[in-house]
Amino acid sequence: MRIRAALIAFAVLVTACTGGGGVDPGDSAGPDTSSTSAPSTTVAGSPTTVDSGGGGESSDPGEPLPVDEAVLIGTLDNGLTYYIRRNTAPGGRAELRLAVNAGSVQQDADQSGVAHFVEHMMFNGTERFPRNELIDVLEGFGTTFGADINAFTSFDETVYQLSIPTDDADIMSTGLDVLREWADRATISEQDTVEERGVVADEFRQRAQGIGGRISDVSLNLLLGDSIYNSRRPIGELDAIEGMESATLRRFYDSWYRPDLMAVVVVGDIDPKRIESMIRDRFDDMVGSGDGAASIHPEVPVPTEPRAEVLIDPDLPSSFVEVSFLGPGLDRGTTTGDATATARAVATDVLLTRLQDSLSRGDAPYLTVDGGDSSIVRNQTIVSIDLDADPAALTESLAAVLREIQRIDRFGIGEAELERSVDSFRADVEQTFQAAPTRQDTQYAGDYVDNFLTGAEISSAEARRDRDLAVLESLDTESVLEEFQRFLVGSPPQILVVGPRADADLIPTADELVAIVGTVEAEDIAPLEAEAAGESELMARPEPAEITRRGKETLFGSFEVDFANGARVVIMPNDIATNTVFLSAVSPGGQSAVADDEVTEVTFGAVIANDSGVGQFDPVQLDRLLSGRVVSLFQFVDVTEEGLSGSASTDDAELLLQLAHLKMTVPRIDDSAADAFLARILPVAEDPDQIPDLAGQIALLEARYGGYDPRYSVLPPPEKLEAFDVEAARALVADRFDDASDFVFVLTGDFDPETMVDLAARYIGTLPSGDRETVTDYQPDPPPGVVEVTVESGQDQVASLVRLYTAARTDTPRLRLEVALLQKIIETRLLDSIREELGATYSPFVSLEAQDVPDEQVETYIQISGAPEDLDTIDAALNSILSDLAEQGPSEDELDTAVEQLTREFELVNNDFWLRTLEFYATHPDESIRDVATRIDRLSAIDTGDLRSLAAVVVPSDHYIQVETVPVS
Repeated sequence: MRIRAALIAFAVLVTACTGGGGVDPGDSAGPDTSSTSAPSTTVAGSPTTVDSGGGGESSDPGEPLPVDEAVLIGTLDNGLTYYIRRNTAPGGRAELRLAVNAGSVQQDADQSGVAHFVEHMMFNGTERFPRNELIDVLEGFGTTFGADINAFTSFDETVYQLSIPTDDADIMSTGLDVLREWADRATISEQDTVEERGVVADEFRQRAQGIGGRISDVSLNLLLGDSIYNSRRPIGELDAIEGMESATLRRFYDSWYRPDLMAVVVVGDIDPKRIESMIRDRFDDMVGSGDGAASIHPEVPVPTEPRAEVLIDPDLPSSFVEVSFLGPGLDRGTTTGDATATARAVATDVLLTRLQDSLSRGDAPYLTVDGGDSSIVRNQTIVSIDLDADPAALTESLAAVLREIQRIDRFGIGEAELERSVDSFRADVEQTFQAAPTRQDTQYAGDYVDNFLTGAEISSAEARRDRDLAVLESLDTESVLEEFQRFLVGSPPQILVVGPRADADLIPTADELVAIVGTVEAEDIAPLEAEAAGESELMARPEPAEITRRGKETLFGSFEVDFANGARVVIMPNDIATNTVFLSAVSPGGQSAVADDEVTEVTFGAVIANDSGVGQFDPVQLDRLLSGRVVSLFQFVDVTEEGLSGSASTDDAELLLQLAHLKMTVPRIDDSAADAFLARILPVAEDPDQIPDLAGQIALLEARYGGYDPRYSVLPPPEKLEAFDVEAARALVADRFDDASDFVFVLTGDFDPETMVDLAARYIGTLPSGDRETVTDYQPDPPPGVVEVTVESGQDQVASLVRLYTAARTDTPRLRLEVALLQKIIETRLLDSIREELGATYSPFVSLEAQDVPDEQVETYIQISGAPEDLDTIDAALNSILSDLAEQGPSEDELDTAVEQLTREFELVNNDFWLRTLEFYATHPDESIRDVATRIDRLSAIDTGDLRSLAAVVVPSDHYIQVETVPVS
């Protein structure tokens, strides 16, 4: 469990729309976030941070960072700022933002939760778009509520988001009209306010109640202390939400939704000058109705003494400790602030690497380590170290962190470890720069919102690369140690410990935790031992294997090469994400190829292998060798297949394939990695009923598969984990990957195709081969009739209803389109009925999937949260929605909207899409990849009668499993 994730999910950021807001994707190689579709400037806004003083950056503020000339920035006479940029990644789209420099900290004492509630009300009626008409209009353009239409509220700001196509001028015009309506034309009627209370209350239950909410509450008390932020949390209090009145909302809206506190951002496939004119036409006449009060974002007092908070909770299955160091915010819009942030990040990385090395060697008292810098509120910086640990090891785990900090303080940072860290940061900088030509609209939009709100830098890619490299080049052991001492030694640790009530006698008190700080400071600590020089290369370069067949190039530019060992490699060069290569590999078999009593070892063995190094290299040695390289690769064993998934920079593509070769020929499972992994999950397996979502999923799977089934379970029983056989896991994982004859590899991304063919011949064509395997079908038929299960879990008034349908259906290209359309229609109906009309839920979830392995079937999964007393109402509404679809089918309007939404989704593709698609067609020789090119056209052949017939089969009223999870009585 990561407290930082809990903070983000439950307290810092609250979203109004289903699906959540999400963070702008990063730039480094990893899961593909890039898609494809197919200057008169002023100075950027001043940062709102203040001189940071002690523990922050130098008193010399430095120079403002340059602004990218490709972005058009302007300010209207009324104070509204706009940012406009033409960008063609993905192309055919535009990202629109309305940023309001006001969040929950601007609330008056009697306005608990108002900033966030106002955000909800923007989707419940404006002067031009009354009630829910706004959503209807935007969805008619192919946008989806949640994915494309969204918003979030934090302590310091509120941001509204639209993603729209740009092939129709009317859509862009309407999109900007919507931003203008949100700016100061929201109706905020009393009726709409009353109806929205239930939606916001359910969001409160999801975010502020439950174990995540309680962890967040204790952590925020520790990190925000007595600051005003701590009494102005975005989600608010439940009683305030349930009694919310429109007049209270209107007072906040009129006070803070003003042009001088707003920015409009438009990034995408647009004409900047035309967009500038459209913004002026719409926003020039806007006049703020408030009193013009400044939007204040106060500093959080920096603690002067160590503090600790302890949460002992009945719903916690395991324990962890987080050590945080607090300081004022950094001005990231200046050279000094940016350089300070880089030095601090390198210093933190050195500490984390030492802690991870200790864990990898089996020397650490903790089970996992993670950390880094973050911020919860505008003018605060936090560096945190997160450790999962056994309750009996919490004290020693805390001491281990503090001891390593003291060791660095006393003996400094070694040249070799500084070089490794700088190399890693340098590689990220170069990767970001190389990927700049395909930087996505969403990323630029996020940059400009941040610049308006905080003064964050928006330099050009080249200017940023040059500056970052210069800063990294300037770092030496003395300057990094100085920043380390200023922040991580100079700031007293703030300690959070969380653990289960069952182990309360093992968990230290707050006073005991604070006392450890002084104890460690008084210890006699030895310097870090010098490390031996490591290997410089992963493996020798083999001679290329002979290609037995090279297929013709498809209309999408992909082609296949086959080798004598049976391995097939599908290669697709593209320009979706520059300087990035993606790899996937799959083989039939997986868990179905092993005995029942071997499933746990083969499944978790593959997981453990990812933390164990590879071949002759243990995790520490592998980390050293890969330092400064952008590459990652993971292996897995699933129910019906085993495989690999990874990515790298184009320059490190050979290293990626070397890792794949070694993962398949000499996989490694370390005893220390196995011990740490098993220690992490055993407490959860011993009492999964403590976690409501987990308890509900276990009940659902046991109802579906007739009790515990090792292949279809979330977790094995604790006795199986206690008897986990590491040697057997080594043998089973090796057996799953030692035969390339039935593997299909897919390589997509930015590379020269002939270079990739050569690498495939060397590292894939030379893999060993054996007998081909097929999938054994262990999947039982679903139980007959309606199966209803009630699970009691958790202490809070949080409940959920989960329903699972499984219907036999022959998998065809047409069926997959029908299933995708029906999912869209069910999603919309649930939002309209259960969220908007009943106000009974915040974010219903729907998934329909056509499957062909091991059985041809359609699986429908629906999950709806709500208050325990509302589950019967939710159940009745769900029955009504699905019965109507099965009996009457959707309306023509519903079908038209779903077709438009799916069309817009199909127009965008990324490397993840191509990995899955090319893998599918390579493993389904009876299907044609040409179907991808015609899928939009084929949508028009589906009518409402087709979807009525499909609904009657896949969501019948007399055959499903339903699990209701409610609080413990």
